[in-house]
Amino acid sequence: MRTDDIVDLNQQARRPIAVVMFAGVNFFTGQLFDIEKITAAARKHGIIAGFDLAHAIGNVPLSLHDWNVDFAVWCSYKYLNAGPGAVAGAFVHERHATKQAAASCGFGSEMTRIRAFVCTSNRVHPSSVG
Repeated sequence: MRTDDIVDLNQQARRPIAVVMFAGVNFFTGQLFDIEKITAAARKHGIIAGFDLAHAIGNVPLSLHDWNVDFAVWCSYKYLNAGPGAVAGAFVHERHATKQAAASCGFGSEMTRIRAFVCTSNRVHPSSVG
C-alpha cells in the first residue's frame, strides 16, 4: 500500500471521516508509512490523525509533535525490549491540552469526596486534563 493511496482515501471519501487510525509500520511487510504526510492530509480535511506505533517505536525516528500527529499509542515489550507485561505508551499532541475534561486522579477518583482531596490543582499535571 502506498502512502498516496491512504491520502487519496481521505480526499475521495463519500462520507465525512472523523478519525484516521493507521499503523506507522506494517507488521507483516515492514513497510514504513509516511506519518507526516498522512497526518498533513488528514488535518487538511479536519480529520484527527492517530497511529499505532507498536512496530515503529524503537525502530524508526519519530517526531510526533513536529509532524502534528493528534495521538499515537504503542507497546514497549517489542522493540523497546521491555518484556511481557511492560507498560504501554501514548502520545497526545499538546494542542488538545487546552480542552477541559475531568481528570482521572487514580484510585477513588470516581468518588466525589475523595476526588476533592486527591485531585487538588497542585497534584494534577495540566497534560492529564485535556
